[in-house]
Amino acid sequence: MEELSLYIHVIDEPEYSARQEQSVSDKRLVASVAATLVRDSSTIALDCGTTAYELCRFFLERTNLTIVTTSVRIMELCIGHPNLMVVVPGGNLRPKEGSLVGCKTAEFLSEIFVDQFFLGIGAINLNAGITEYSAEDTDIKKILVHNAKEVIGLADSSKLNKVSFSRVCGISDLDVLVINGKIDEILHGELEKGGVRLLNPR
Repeated sequence: MEELSLYIHVIDEPEYSARQEQSVSDKRLVASVAATLVRDSSTIALDCGTTAYELCRFFLERTNLTIVTTSVRIMELCIGHPNLMVVVPGGNLRPKEGSLVGCKTAEFLSEIFVDQFFLGIGAINLNAGITEYSAEDTDIKKILVHNAKEVIGLADSSKLNKVSFSRVCGISDLDVLVINGKIDEILHGELEKGGVRLLNPR
């Protein structure tokens, strides 16, 4: 029964505005570390999560950076910054989340290849891997995981040892995991086994 309650707890997707106000300092700390992994003149993909939004703030003054994103909020954030090339797919808008999804989005992104994909993690679990609230967003994230040279997971400690609705990828599909807070020894061992580089700001 305890395992079942875990699924029920995380299967419902919190409103974006509510998530944006949760663990703000932790997300900014994770974002600040992740930003150091990006070189000028890179092509990167940012998903629609709140940590990816905080990460984008660090790129506003960067030089010759190409950003691929399905997040309307990130698009808006980049307005007025001609130093950035922002690539936006078509698709259907998830109004509350502010993300683009659907077959047109998937078709466009399937032909886009990036140096790094910064994957906001909805939940991470040893057995289930990386999971997400929305199956629609999951479909888009799977494509970006496949088409990125390097996949960098972003999470705060509240996402640990939880399972959400839809599986994005396995833990070993990550190249880097940037996460604050303490990770238990079993998960840490699985990251090492999978060759995942762990960056912990604290």
